[in-house]
Amino acid sequence: MVLGSGCSPSVFQCAEDTQCGSAGFCEVSGFCSFLDETCPSGRRYGAFAGGTLGDSCVVLEVDASSGEVDETTSIPDLERTSSSSSGDTTSTGVVPVSGGSSSSSESGNDSSTGIAESSGTGPPPIQRIEDGLVVFYRLDESDGATVHDTAPQDPPIDLTLSGAGFEWVTGGLRFSGDDDTIAESTTSITKLNAACADTNAITLESWVTPVSVGTAGPPRIVTYSEDSGSRNFSLMVGSNVTGEQPAAFRGRLRTDSVVPNGTPSTVVELEPAAKEQLAHVVYVREANGDERMFVDTTVEVETTRVGDFAVWDTTGVMRLALGNEFTDPRPLDGTLHLVAVYCRALAPDEVQQNFDAGF
Repeated sequence: MVLGSGCSPSVFQCAEDTQCGSAGFCEVSGFCSFLDETCPSGRRYGAFAGGTLGDSCVVLEVDASSGEVDETTSIPDLERTSSSSSGDTTSTGVVPVSGGSSSSSESGNDSSTGIAESSGTGPPPIQRIEDGLVVFYRLDESDGATVHDTAPQDPPIDLTLSGAGFEWVTGGLRFSGDDDTIAESTTSITKLNAACADTNAITLESWVTPVSVGTAGPPRIVTYSEDSGSRNFSLMVGSNVTGEQPAAFRGRLRTDSVVPNGTPSTVVELEPAAKEQLAHVVYVREANGDERMFVDTTVEVETTRVGDFAVWDTTGVMRLALGNEFTDPRPLDGTLHLVAVYCRALAPDEVQQNFDAGF
């Protein structure tokens, strides 16, 4: 993806049904489809299907000699059902984004979209990094009011959706910028506190398609906070609270050397054309204080945030949320496709691997 310039539509190719979420099917074309009774075949391609297939009905091939449906189309069981928010001071080292794509000739990926490219007859899908993964929202539930944490570490930190400004869409969860909409934790987040306290390192990762990149706030992608003025960490996209700072991806992290709000923010500036473009955004902070932010595997800013996590508020007043803040709303207008939290610093090659794996 190139931020600040036009790009081709995002394409997602699959190799197996599990890559299409709990309600999808990987067609022989290598693209995901979903149940749709209005289609003669009973299913419709998702928005990220390539060529002219996006949002079109799946066409079943029929053997002219026998009149039977070709079994290679992998007809699904049609009874299968789907599962059902402060001021901002930027840190030094900020750079505007004029690019951000990277190529990977060995992986066979479409680097312009950051989505893993594979087919039913190709190599197995690239596996995401799981070492140090503490919270993982794949956002493939398709319906319902629960966002499930599927990280390998227990207990899960599931989130409950409230408000009217959300919609499950193909490949993620769409937030409409509604002040009252949020996905928030209702269970203990002890595992996150314990794991990060041991390492004093963290990685925040998201695949996101922001409809707006300059909204004041800034809007939250993921936040571990009490309110708009106190947090342990946040990953955000937008301007500062007054709106006079540039549009940007912003990372905040509380240590014993910074204020409770986690400022100064680590900032990657965006151009207006970056809106509605799919981006893989990763904020990394190492135990020695080194920080960097990646956009589509490119390191766009490097800086330092000294201190440790001993000052994190672990009393229970801070909770985990997607798409908004708990008070003084900071609502996101955009689609989240994946959110992950690691209590360690991912290395550049690991960021690349997760990029190659897609969502």
